[in-house]
Amino acid sequence: MPKSKSKSNPLTSPATPIALHPHHLLSPPPDLLTNTATTLTITTTQETKSPSPIFTVHRTRPHEAPDTPDRNVLLYNVFGKPWPNTSRIVCDAEGMPLLVLRRVWLSSVRKWSVRFPDQNQGDLLVASMPWAGGGDGARVGVGSGGFRLEVRFVNALVIRSVGSGGVRSGSRLGVAIPDDPPPYSAVSGVGGEERHPHSHPVLPSYASVRRDSPNSLRDLLDAIEPPQEPAPASPFLSSASASQNPNPSTSTSPVPGLDAEADAPPGPKVELRVMQLAGSDTGIMMGNQQIMNITRRNVIDYSKSKVKSRPRWEVEVSEGVDLLLAVNIVLIMADSVSSQNRWR
Repeated sequence: MPKSKSKSNPLTSPATPIALHPHHLLSPPPDLLTNTATTLTITTTQETKSPSPIFTVHRTRPHEAPDTPDRNVLLYNVFGKPWPNTSRIVCDAEGMPLLVLRRVWLSSVRKWSVRFPDQNQGDLLVASMPWAGGGDGARVGVGSGGFRLEVRFVNALVIRSVGSGGVRSGSRLGVAIPDDPPPYSAVSGVGGEERHPHSHPVLPSYASVRRDSPNSLRDLLDAIEPPQEPAPASPFLSSASASQNPNPSTSTSPVPGLDAEADAPPGPKVELRVMQLAGSDTGIMMGNQQIMNITRRNVIDYSKSKVKSRPRWEVEVSEGVDLLLAVNIVLIMADSVSSQNRWR
């Protein structure tokens, strides 16, 4: 099973890719895909005037040099009011709204929900945080003791068959599974067709890369050693041991359903929990596997006349995990911190 390259916080990819919506994994460009281990940087902007974003989300491209402008790519902007934290609107780099995170105030527990901007459909994700008692558990947040968070959603990439007339997402009827595993761990140039939409169709040479040449140095470098960009993922069929026995009624196991429970991959319903790690690290667990690691740091902001410290989150995301899922979890944590400490 693929694991992250981090030595301090090794991550494990989920057995099946998880996403809030299929397009969160399937839509181009490659930087929006989550098919390779990814590091996100989520930073507060300290902006209070509308329509300035209050958070920015960048993706780190490890194959780029640290001092190049292509090293960090802006993926999302988050809009909303610093206080009260009633809603957050997550937009892409062009300003198109993608998801809305809302806090549910009339609840016995601290609760958040994620929906599409049109609000015509139900919740994509529900997160709840039990009220903590006294002591260390009364002060919650990323990197502080006692943080507890439960996240529940339906995996949009799981498709179960419905009889013999097609498939639908989240259905409990029927079982089927494709022969090939989901290709979310593939990268361009490895085990698949290479894609270089920005490269010259003719392989450039060193001599062709000069000041008046149409071939750029980037084209030359891509031709010599293609960057390890993610390849498209695809929805796949969930199974309850149907790959070996298409007819559930003819199971050879002496205990009904034993084969199905042993061979079945995770179903469409996903539950995540937060586990406090050493120092300022927080782990996101799927069962007993850590799929994300979140580190909070304080950075000094010199952009204003008054120097001020502001938080920044570095999020390591394993292969096959929706980036927007990671972003919303961090926003919920930041909401909890600001609700109690009002650091903004």
